[in-house]
Amino acid sequence: MSNNGTSNKNGLENRVVATAIGDADLEDYLSQLMFSQGWNIVHRSLDSESLQRFYAETGISKSTLIYTTDFPTASPRFFAELANRHDLTLVNIDSIPTNAHALMSHIRQQLRVPLIHSGEAISTESEPLVTPPINRISPQRNIVVTGTTGAPGRTTISLALARHFAESTSVELLDADTNSPCLRELIPINESSNFQLSTLDSTLQPRELVASDQLRIIDLGALGRMSTEVTDRRWQANLRTNVMEKSATAFYVAPASEMGLKRISDFLAEISLLINKSNLVFLLNKAGSGKADKAITTRFETLVHGYAWGKITLDYALHSPSLPFSLRENRFTKEVAKIATLVKGS
Repeated sequence: MSNNGTSNKNGLENRVVATAIGDADLEDYLSQLMFSQGWNIVHRSLDSESLQRFYAETGISKSTLIYTTDFPTASPRFFAELANRHDLTLVNIDSIPTNAHALMSHIRQQLRVPLIHSGEAISTESEPLVTPPINRISPQRNIVVTGTTGAPGRTTISLALARHFAESTSVELLDADTNSPCLRELIPINESSNFQLSTLDSTLQPRELVASDQLRIIDLGALGRMSTEVTDRRWQANLRTNVMEKSATAFYVAPASEMGLKRISDFLAEISLLINKSNLVFLLNKAGSGKADKAITTRFETLVHGYAWGKITLDYALHSPSLPFSLRENRFTKEVAKIATLVKGS
């Protein structure tokens, strides 16, 4: 172990690590993940020249280099020669899914084996083996609805979006809430010929969803702290992060309250742990029209500045006795139609 890093009880965390990763989003995701786990990342390289210069100027040896073969201006031969020159342990992540548990398990496993650079990953022959970059994010026709803990209205919005899109296309509404599934109790038996309700089979402990060409609305349930979700080894957390990453649109629902704003703030503080952030849409649910309500809405807009966002007002409260049912329903469906325009590629 180099003096540049310290070891913990398993001798792995806090060792000196550098990255040489072609995909900027993947590099950022991995670095944030490793920082959150206590690893000492000393260099995040942009190209082969800067990587060479870093090792030459610092004199660091016996450290770890995590890399992908699509790294700019580099080749497998380059990495092999660099490793020999500076006594590096190479960890290639070309074929590893963009999943916190899979990445960290692979890295830890590679650092426990003897410091031998496998010919399967790197070749120094005249025609070096180059592993083609993998497509790490494969967006599916999924619209996922998640959000804060409590009852911010995830299920209501999931059902409303499914009904909206079912007017023009076939829709699968999937109840993937692993803690409190309840959609089946809310939907009439004869809902629509374009409408199909599915429930996640938890006995299979799925870590991701089978791809589907059909438009799918997913009630994902509550999302916990991202620092916990991406490092939790249980299948439920793996499922939530995989669904979030691979969906075309991910609605994050929060109630129009102080606690709702606090939950959004906590989520945004750890948003770098998500590799796919472009699919996010923030929803403020049950936004009122009073002075205090408007102040909350203004703070919400400030928090989510730069992201797509929408709001739903209190008018959809079906228990309100002061408004005829048909009128209440009409107001809510109009607001849902506006929210539907925020779906990516809709």
